[in-house]
Amino acid sequence: MTLLDINTVKKQIALVGGLSYFDGMLEETSASKVHSRWGNAVTAGETGFTAVPDVLIRSQKRLRLSSTELMVVLNLLMHWWWDGDWPYPRPSAISRRMGISRRTVE
Repeated sequence: MTLLDINTVKKQIALVGGLSYFDGMLEETSASKVHSRWGNAVTAGETGFTAVPDVLIRSQKRLRLSSTELMVVLNLLMHWWWDGDWPYPRPSAISRRMGISRRTVE
């Protein structure tokens, strides 16, 4: 699996159980819960937050995702808002954030 193949990751997550997040946007109430927990640090300006399905974290070993691959997936999730509208962040942007080579992200 290439690190930026979100379709493969989505299919693997479906196999291990549940895709509630991937089926649509978060409800407004979820954003309120995030705000009450983290305050303006993540809901003001451009900072924002990213919803991560628990199954992704709990099934990291079963999905055979290394820590680096999981962080790349989390970076992809940060850019993915609408089902079917796949994110295309630059590998160089992800590699800069993670402090790894661009080639590792590709």
